[in-house]
Amino acid sequence: MCEMPRYTLGRARLRKDSPSRGRNRKFEPMRVLIVEDEALVALDLEELLLDEGFEVVGRAANAAQAIDLGRRHRPDLALLDLNLADGLTGPRIAKTLVHERLAAVVFVTGQANLLPSDLHGAFGVIEKPCVGRAMVEALRFLSSYLCGKATKTAAPPVLRLASSTQQ
Repeated sequence: MCEMPRYTLGRARLRKDSPSRGRNRKFEPMRVLIVEDEALVALDLEELLLDEGFEVVGRAANAAQAIDLGRRHRPDLALLDLNLADGLTGPRIAKTLVHERLAAVVFVTGQANLLPSDLHGAFGVIEKPCVGRAMVEALRFLSSYLCGKATKTAAPPVLRLASSTQQ
């Protein structure tokens, strides 16, 4: 999980990481699956991830795509909206990805109040809208935490951890 390829896939082309990408590498970049049905939101998130040195393994807009991409690519992290094109399928996707040990899951949603404290097995939740610097801080924390490097660091305010992951 903590070793990343030197190339990232984005906007249908393979591009080598440039010195400007992932400028501040005090974290371990991850392979990320974006599960979001709003195309512009997904593209913005993908660009943010790529700019920070993460690899985006795919984007999904519904449960079938998300589970298929999770099984094919086994990402380190799935950023998962709660409501997708096929309805309130986020919890089912999270349970599948976590149960099959395909990816750590973090919900990115404007409806965090609908989630139970265990977050359906997800690691945490980032409440929308969360953009720019706040999202970058949450992603860097997740990357370090999931690699075992930030266990004594408090989560950024925009990231609520599941009750089972808090120490």
